[in-house]
Amino acid sequence: MNISVAENCPANTASAWMNAEAVRMNGHDIVHGAMLGHVLLQDIQAEADAHGADFDPIAFKNVIRLIRDEKIQAHFIALKRDSAQPVFAGSTIEFPTTITLWEEDSFVHYPALYTEDLYVLPEISEKLKEEKKRNGIQDRVGLGTLFLKEKLSLQKKTRNKPDSDHSHNMPPRGFVAEYAIDNDCAKAWLQKVGGELDVSQDNNIFQFSKDSPHLRSEKTNSTIYVDYLGADHPDGTIFQPNVFAVTAEENNSTQALSVSFTGAISTFSGKPIIRVQLTSNGSLHNTNWIKTSLTNIFDVAQNEIIKRRWFPWATSHAKKAHNFLRIMKLHATHEPIIRKALKEMGAKPRKLGTKSMKPVVVDFNNNTTEILETEPCFPFTTLRTVPEKNKSEKTENAIIPNLQNFPIETQPASTSPHL
Repeated sequence: MNISVAENCPANTASAWMNAEAVRMNGHDIVHGAMLGHVLLQDIQAEADAHGADFDPIAFKNVIRLIRDEKIQAHFIALKRDSAQPVFAGSTIEFPTTITLWEEDSFVHYPALYTEDLYVLPEISEKLKEEKKRNGIQDRVGLGTLFLKEKLSLQKKTRNKPDSDHSHNMPPRGFVAEYAIDNDCAKAWLQKVGGELDVSQDNNIFQFSKDSPHLRSEKTNSTIYVDYLGADHPDGTIFQPNVFAVTAEENNSTQALSVSFTGAISTFSGKPIIRVQLTSNGSLHNTNWIKTSLTNIFDVAQNEIIKRRWFPWATSHAKKAHNFLRIMKLHATHEPIIRKALKEMGAKPRKLGTKSMKPVVVDFNNNTTEILETEPCFPFTTLRTVPEKNKSEKTENAIIPNLQNFPIETQPASTSPHL
């Protein structure tokens, strides 16, 4: 997530905050989709530049394809003034994901949004602040908060329409994101809308590299579960194709660990990534147990990803566990003992370009601005299954749902993306 400098911003947008709305990029609207696709490309390019990161405009067509297929969503904040054409002052790309919480004696998975990018034009943001100050408006609503408010309102209006994607139909508990360690503006905004920042020095996003040691599953005195996450629907429970969780519970002990996996794509490189959220029950104390459990969890997750066919190279006859690990972005906010275990397993802090990145979970229940009109959020319906080699006497077979594929195609391109 970045709020960075953009040039050549329109000068007549100062009072447009009074007439703002969120616009969703519709994959079926070819004309407007092409226009918004170009706006989105420019925004992502500016964000990559701000991070000192490379951006592949050709591979960006993979992102556009997923938006058109309604696997992910792109929204824009449009500012209108009089009869002039609207000015697009920001954009965001989001994936459906989950926020996992330990509640009472079990893990509960809530629908959430994975904000891969959130970009607003700083010059317009400053003009809006100046205009509100001149008019004596003392609220704490800046362009970023206004964008979030309008986007949530739009999602509420379009939810449960016959042609809507069920992956986006449940009200979100919040969103997860990452921010550059030196971005004070982003940190202040995240806290305002419900982010509980873990400011500890080692709270980084971790990843494995090609030089990391290979992990091999081991026998353990734990039970491993795969949690299918779904939403109840008149035609039955619809399970999320690009999100699932794997949970390890130590037998005859109190230690428990749940790891959620979200199939996604890098908007900078156009290549697949897996967002991983690691959550404990607050009773972890044995680093060796954590490392063994994580190794087994990653092994089970790899098989699940292959079954769901997230990526073209994820096939049963070409399993490359190390490749799966290398595209994982590991978030362990407020989990110091898990971060310690990850580092001992060979994971390293992740950098985006020249920036060290921090993870954050934004829970709308904690937001401090009254402008956000959030909806009541209910947890996913969870179908718990046990992989064959991890079964114990306390578990039984469960019906595995028929999941819709969530393939992320990353075919090379030699021409400009068709936006």
